[in-house]
Amino acid sequence: MPNDTYKALIESVVKDRARELGLNESQAFATVANALILEPFDLSIDEIEAGDTDGSGDGQIDALYILVNGHTLSGEEGEKIPERGPLEIDIIIIQSKNTDSFTESTLAMF
Repeated sequence: MPNDTYKALIESVVKDRARELGLNESQAFATVANALILEPFDLSIDEIEAGDTDGSGDGQIDALYILVNGHTLSGEEGEKIPERGPLEIDIIIIQSKNTDSFTESTLAMF
């Protein structure tokens, strides 16, 4: 499939998501990107939304997820990490942009 076809498909999905959720297209793109990136982890919509950090002062991190043995850590009181046994820890940091190009200056920290 040519790149233009992929781009048109993603744009269509983003427009549909924006309409469904009442978001602007930039916000909708981030939700679509997060869902696609996290697809192998089989997270719920609530778990995906809980990792959204986008906004002023976000340090260029649009979403952050920590998974231990396949379960998300939310930072809520009473949440426990197993004390023994093998631990598989995944840290996922997402910085997404809905543009046709990308430069390193986008990742510059202040």
